[in-house]
Amino acid sequence: MRNLEDLMKRYGIAKSSLSEFIKNHITEINNDGQNHIVTDRKVKWFDDYAVQRIDELRGYNSNVTLAAEAAKADRERELLEENSQLKTRLLLMAEEKAQVYKELAEYKGYKLLSGEMQKLAEEAKSEQKAAEARLKQAAEIEAAACQERQQYDVERAEAARKLEDAEARYEKAAEINRLLQDQLAAERKKTWLDKLFGR
Repeated sequence: MRNLEDLMKRYGIAKSSLSEFIKNHITEINNDGQNHIVTDRKVKWFDDYAVQRIDELRGYNSNVTLAAEAAKADRERELLEENSQLKTRLLLMAEEKAQVYKELAEYKGYKLLSGEMQKLAEEAKSEQKAAEARLKQAAEIEAAACQERQQYDVERAEAARKLEDAEARYEKAAEINRLLQDQLAAERKKTWLDKLFGR
């Protein structure tokens, strides 16, 4: 279930415009004879069928299913969560190794100058570099995911704006057509005397 604010973000339009659109297309949204929009504590909720119908009427994501969009959003969240967890684990591992080497050196009572201890120090340094490389890679993946999401939001907002402009032009054309139809109907009702005297 999604509320009106969710749909405002989804289509990138103002609340008044979206409310007017839903009001004008309520019959088409509930075209199966059921009410897919419910009100709970003055908040309107739209089920999946209502969202799908509004998508179709607005031409939103006509070539992308709701499931694909949800899967993409879930995957983005998973990547960000995995990157965050990876950073934490790598930092903890590096800190633990550093602490172990420090305690070992203090316990032995001498500096890391012997061949074996020097080797351990070099391995620790190598592991630290590898951990830093993995952290950098994780940060790049996270940045790429954020950039892709921002580009998606920009394109969606632009598409919504163009659609709203097209709807406005359509409504204006429809209003002009109604006026012309009314004038034509009025002319047809006039008698030949009215037409003769220009009434």
